[in-house]
Amino acid sequence: MQEAVRGASVMFRIAVCDEDTMVRKKMKQLAAAYMESRECKAEIYEAVSEQEVHAKVHAILDLRQLVENKLQQQFNSKDILTFPFREGERRLTLHQIVYVESKLHRLYFHLEDGQIRTMYGILNEWEEKMCNDDFLRIHQSYLVNMRYIREISGCVVFLEKGTELTVPRTRYRQVRERFMAYQRGV
Repeated sequence: MQEAVRGASVMFRIAVCDEDTMVRKKMKQLAAAYMESRECKAEIYEAVSEQEVHAKVHAILDLRQLVENKLQQQFNSKDILTFPFREGERRLTLHQIVYVESKLHRLYFHLEDGQIRTMYGILNEWEEKMCNDDFLRIHQSYLVNMRYIREISGCVVFLEKGTELTVPRTRYRQVRERFMAYQRGV
């Protein structure tokens, strides 16, 4: 499952076609960034004309629709949600969320790519909507994706990219036990 989640089982071939070299390069960069944000592997070709494209790629399809369809196939539909962020509505797979932080009815979604998306809401409601065995409520204000926990020690959760989140003493034992059970199951 880990390989499929990271997009390793899907390889896209993308052809960027335009007579203008600068436009092709920019389109290639945008396509690469989009594919990377969706954690999908892609070979991206530049071509001047459609005839050149057909030599490398058999079909020209809408990139966004193709990627979304493949993601739907890879993940359970419950693992893809639409979030009404203040920055605009966005569909995410749950594995893209590292942790959610709650402060004064504002939720801060810390994403795998380093972005932070915000919305007004209550953490309890999103915890229910995101019901997934990968998420662990470590604190009244934190819901953490256990995929990104490096270790739990001394009432602190250490995440992969250096973030440290505190766990109240009253929850520490329960949090540690649940994380250890998660590790055994993965």
